[in-house]
Amino acid sequence: MTVTIKDVLQLSLFSDAIILTGKNGLNRKISRINFMDCPLDDENDDETLTMPGDLFINSLYLVKDDPKMLEKWFDFYLEINCAGVILINEFFQDLPEKIKEKLDKNDFPVILIDKDIPYAEIIMKIMELILQEKTDTILEMQIDQLLNSDLPSKQTLEFASNINKSFRKNYVCIFLSPLTNESNLEETLKNIRKELSTNHKLQVAKYRSSLLVIINFDDRIIYDSAHLFIKKILLKHGLNFKMGISNIYQDKSAFANCIKEALSAFEYSQEINTNVIQYSDVDIYRLLLSINNPEKLKEYFQKYIVPLQSNHQSDLLETLEIFIEFDGDTKKTAKYFDQHENTIRYRISKAKKILNLEQNNLKFIEIVSIGIKVKSILEDLEET
Repeated sequence: MTVTIKDVLQLSLFSDAIILTGKNGLNRKISRINFMDCPLDDENDDETLTMPGDLFINSLYLVKDDPKMLEKWFDFYLEINCAGVILINEFFQDLPEKIKEKLDKNDFPVILIDKDIPYAEIIMKIMELILQEKTDTILEMQIDQLLNSDLPSKQTLEFASNINKSFRKNYVCIFLSPLTNESNLEETLKNIRKELSTNHKLQVAKYRSSLLVIINFDDRIIYDSAHLFIKKILLKHGLNFKMGISNIYQDKSAFANCIKEALSAFEYSQEINTNVIQYSDVDIYRLLLSINNPEKLKEYFQKYIVPLQSNHQSDLLETLEIFIEFDGDTKKTAKYFDQHENTIRYRISKAKKILNLEQNNLKFIEIVSIGIKVKSILEDLEET
């Protein structure tokens, strides 16, 4: 998740910015901010003051009356392979067509921005993006060390506190990874991370081109609320994903184990056709997969799941899946679907009636929970 020109354009400061050239070069990577409102040195063209990936801020004041020098200036930018130029519109509101054609041919972005926006504000906001990227890299390295090294307890606690700055009485790790490789996936993940970070109960870190989300909470109600918040954000962005969820932990020194559980649950979700797996359910899946005769699983599926899918009841099984995920809580299920709680109760009552389990709530939950897992396994077997 390197900082690019496209990321800069998403800053509110650039809401009215104009892309003069290089619309196909917005994924160019930025290493730092640089300035050049001073004459070019004919001997070395000031290459000692630049590096690849520089994003220049310039008003081009020195060349406003010299077309040849203006062209030379942009030739220099192309030669040093910088990321692009933010052009303050005090002296230029556009560039000559000859220069624009050359810059477009090289996918070189020139972004025109209003002269009333302070330089300091531009620098600060872009530097915040760059520093965040560097912080992400450091945290990812620390996560790797936690998982793969036998660290002293002091360093383990230090790394844990760096990664999760909001430890509470309880915490849970969730490893969230996208299923698709869509062209704007990186941008989507950045937006999801930004929205998730607005919830103060969550810590979100980049890891393995995916997201590690930590829920910090004192009681189960807060956990369920945060879990629902995560699912709502993912639903909003239409992201297909796999999610591995750890057990609940209290001890900060066990943070590495918590992350490992989330990763293990995620890896197991890849073996079967299900998007969300709790680490506590992994053993149940293993038990079901150990049944050598798939026909037995099919019999169970036909007996308990197929009736719930029949008669145009497409919303019934989906409701039950979320209902089970929220431990049989109709209120949280209703909130997830943006439905009245009575609507969810009606669907659950209808499912019980179909399965002839109206008087046995515990058995109903047990049968449906296993049936949903059997469904995932059978779907996976069909694909293989």
